[in-house]
Amino acid sequence: MTARPPNVLLLGAGYTLTKLAHALPPNSVVLSVTSPEKQSQLLGLGYQVEVVELNRSDSLSKLFQKYQSIDTVIDSVPPPRFGDVTAGAQALLKVMPSTVSRLFYLSSTGVYGKTDGSWVTEESGCTPISPSGEARLHVEELYFSQAPCPVTSFRLSGIYGPGRGVGLRMRDGTYTLTDDDSRFTNRVHVDDIVGILHQALHWGERLPSILNVSDDAPALATEVVDYYIKRFDFSPPLRLERSAAQEVGRHRLLLNQRVDNRFVKKIFSYEFTFPSYRAGAGSEFAEGAISS
Repeated sequence: MTARPPNVLLLGAGYTLTKLAHALPPNSVVLSVTSPEKQSQLLGLGYQVEVVELNRSDSLSKLFQKYQSIDTVIDSVPPPRFGDVTAGAQALLKVMPSTVSRLFYLSSTGVYGKTDGSWVTEESGCTPISPSGEARLHVEELYFSQAPCPVTSFRLSGIYGPGRGVGLRMRDGTYTLTDDDSRFTNRVHVDDIVGILHQALHWGERLPSILNVSDDAPALATEVVDYYIKRFDFSPPLRLERSAAQEVGRHRLLLNQRVDNRFVKKIFSYEFTFPSYRAGAGSEFAEGAISS
């Protein structure tokens, strides 16, 4: 029996989408990378992988010509730090064929930009305080206004899992708090992102334009740190004056908001595998992560 051609393009084979590819049927997805070295790594694991220059329409066009059965695109490519932050999205929209019926964008809850500890829902206004948050919002706006198919922006909180997270930075002595830290922080385990995207890919109805993907338990940064210190016998983290954090662009240390995840849980009847930092603590130290 001839295998069905792949119908899902994972644009940007980084930490999250390689985990998603592993959860999907073999040969159902194509992953894009930007280097032959990463391509070789993923080919060795059995994936279909193409080297693509993400801000060039001709490069993307060749990919769509080769894989004409693609009907879903998931874009997880971080906007560039310099230049036109929407260049990649513009290149994609220029050549995306009419056979693509939906576009998922992996954005960030950083687009909300709250600094007062308030709750944010999918209906909250966006006032990003960091360049990365502003860039994500610009890409969202471009997709919403110009994509020829339905778009869903999955706004992700801080991603953690094997090989990535607070525990590793505390263990290595690189995690930082401000001197008077009273921020709420939000996170989501990569396995829960994969679980939600898996359901979204198999959803038979049109999805909402925005979905917050964050666990059930926003928590004070100091609460999370104290838990890791006690459980893993780590040293207290570094401290930085709040004014200094702003001067050096450490916007993570200034963001203070609580992300409401009730909408995504209602849409998919989804229960988080890791509903809080306590449930996921220690998973950072597991092996098997694929580097971005």
